[in-house]
Amino acid sequence: MDLEVGRRESLVVTELVALAQALGVPAISLLFPVGEVATVSPTPGAVVVTWDALAAFAGERAASELPPSDSPRTRLEASRHHAVAVEAAGA
Repeated sequence: MDLEVGRRESLVVTELVALAQALGVPAISLLFPVGEVATVSPTPGAVVVTWDALAAFAGERAASELPPSDSPRTRLEASRHHAVAVEAAGA
C-alpha cells in the first residue's frame, strides 16, 4: 500500500474501515490504540494521552480541555495506563 511505504500521507474513512476489517480490529483502534501506546498526536504538534484523545474524538470532552503532554496529569495517566498494560500482559 502506498501509505505504508510513504508515497501517500492519508487515507479516506472507507479505506480506514476496510483496513480495520482486514486486520480484524475496530476502526477506532487504528486511530487511538488504547492500551498499546500511552500518547498519540491527534493533530500536528499535539501529543496527548491516548484515552484523552479518544474521549475528545468521541465528543466526551472538548479537545481544548486536554492537558498538555508535559503536565503532571498526563504523566500520571501515561504511567497508570502503562501499569495496566503490563499487568494485563502478565496475566
